[in-house]
Amino acid sequence: VPPLERAPAANLRTVDAFGNSLSTVSVDQQVQITADLANGQDREQAFAYLVQIQDGNGVTVSLAWITGSLSAGQSFSPALSWIPTDAGEYTATAFVWESVDNPTALSPPVSTTITVQ
Repeated sequence: VPPLERAPAANLRTVDAFGNSLSTVSVDQQVQITADLANGQDREQAFAYLVQIQDGNGVTVSLAWITGSLSAGQSFSPALSWIPTDAGEYTATAFVWESVDNPTALSPPVSTTITVQ
């Protein structure tokens, strides 16, 4: 399986604590940045899910990650929390790597825009 197809990420979205999708976010509101991962292989796949959030000037305001493992055929939706401190338009980009130390991409990056009011 080509590396970029080992754990493809889809449907990057911003949700509240209950998993409800949010179109806009308030300043100081804790949100989760989540995506759907799927392991289409017949073997286990370790992964690191990284989310980078940039403001309208391209400045990174948040960078966080979690690691885990997908068993063969498993789907999972990892989530990372973020609390915006300023209003504006932000871009969240999710990366799925083999590990933080081994940035072999398992998926093309996926991005979404977050509007903070």
